[in-house]
Amino acid sequence: MTLASDTGQHGPVEPPAVDAGLLAPFVAQYRESPSAVQFVLAHADGSDVVTHAMLWDGGQRYAHLYRRRRAEPGSVVLIALRSSADLLYAFVGAILVGCVPAMMPLPSTKQDPQRFWDGHDRLFRHIGGAIMVTDAADAPQFGAGIAAGLLSIVTPADAVPDRGAPILWAWDPDAVCCLQHSSGTTGLKKGVTLTARAIASQISSYGTAIGLRADDVICSWLPLYHDMGFVATFLLPLLTGVRAVIISPFAWLSNPLSLFDLIADHRGTLAWLPNFAFNHLANSADPARRVDLSGMRAFINCSEPCKPSSFDRFLAAFGD
Repeated sequence: MTLASDTGQHGPVEPPAVDAGLLAPFVAQYRESPSAVQFVLAHADGSDVVTHAMLWDGGQRYAHLYRRRRAEPGSVVLIALRSSADLLYAFVGAILVGCVPAMMPLPSTKQDPQRFWDGHDRLFRHIGGAIMVTDAADAPQFGAGIAAGLLSIVTPADAVPDRGAPILWAWDPDAVCCLQHSSGTTGLKKGVTLTARAIASQISSYGTAIGLRADDVICSWLPLYHDMGFVATFLLPLLTGVRAVIISPFAWLSNPLSLFDLIADHRGTLAWLPNFAFNHLANSADPARRVDLSGMRAFINCSEPCKPSSFDRFLAAFGD
């Protein structure tokens, strides 16, 4: 369900091929326009850009790291990093070397620690061992909370440049290339296996449905370990070349209207929100704080039941 405003006709994006490896569209973009900005990571002190070349080089650093850790094609790489360029590099590197990445959450103060570690210990035992990428500050927690020997824990500091030849695994488009886990609120997290063909087909049909354009700019606070953030604000731009501007979900929760600043500063056109976010934004409305949202083509409501009352409140607060 969308709230949209028409801002004119612009060229549609090229849909990703459904018979190629997951990163084939990105690799083509990298070779054609290495300096083009693909992601912008916004934070309190400004923003960091991630170009195609940076994504390729960062991915190569992680691909070589996984190979040094003796990861075999098909090995699972679990990624539990804070919002940073390394979060993107670690995922791309896994695909480049033929591993199967999965974005994972970090422990939260809002969760019971014992339940978090018990659930993840069971999950990692079920997976059967994997490489875990996490920040240096969080590595001790994973080392203490998970059974010894189950994970090979690495940090961004381990992803150093390598003089070896670039790595680019030749994927079968029907092979499982990444995992997306359920939240685990009703039991053990369930890992959904995704293939490159399935992802490319979804993004191609979804892009057509929303009229995705080459000049669209996605603005998001969604965590990449949730399906909405993972697909709509990471995989979709990665496979189509559309730019995505991302802030930390913790930064958004503490300052909901920062999303509107992001939209105004980067001329955003698309934003995905779960239904509760429309209410959270309306509750945070400040009549004295106005920003220009006229460039927005759609606020997209999904992953929760879409309630008309939430739209009504949102429009009442920000319709002007």
